[in-house]
Amino acid sequence: MATIGDRLRYLITERGMEQKQFAEIFGLKVSTLNGYVTNYRTPDIDMQKKFADFFGVTVDYLIGRTDDRIVSEKRFYGANIILIMGNMTYEKLSEDIALKLNFPSDYNDLFSAEYLESIAFEKIIPTPQRISLLSKYAEVSPDFFYAINTNENLLEEREMYKKAHQNTFAYHLTSDMYNFVMDPQNEKYIKLAADIKSKGIDPEDIISFSLKYK
Repeated sequence: MATIGDRLRYLITERGMEQKQFAEIFGLKVSTLNGYVTNYRTPDIDMQKKFADFFGVTVDYLIGRTDDRIVSEKRFYGANIILIMGNMTYEKLSEDIALKLNFPSDYNDLFSAEYLESIAFEKIIPTPQRISLLSKYAEVSPDFFYAINTNENLLEEREMYKKAHQNTFAYHLTSDMYNFVMDPQNEKYIKLAADIKSKGIDPEDIISFSLKYK
């Protein structure tokens, strides 16, 4: 029978993470995590839930009671849409999603105000693909939408999401900027930008000078 240490080691490796990185996400000392993965120590119930939510598995799977990783039937909670919406209207949320996910113009209606309101009141259940996009926008795991959450949960989820993605290059760039940086033909522009920064020149001064003598 698998132990919680066995499962943690497997899940951390499966996610392609180092134990040190995983410990940092949860604010744990490496020695504490080492105690968990070697079964020398047992995480409390709250920590077990956080681990299970992070990996998208059940607590029973995490502690070795079952080999079934996922709850057979998950419920989408539309109230989470209202939670991430905050003080925005559905119209503003729709615009913000399209902007932050950099949708092509013909995809702007993917999360229309009407659609968002419908899933918020659970008149429509979004597909896993749309939930994945919503999780990217809200900076939470997809499983966030299958649980009842509070503002505190939302902040914790976003903190974990950012820590898990902070070393991912593409996370910090829009798709257009990422494509520009990765295009070898733009290397001279990137070097020029680096040179301007190293000399402490304000880019606004260069733009103003260029427009003045255009």
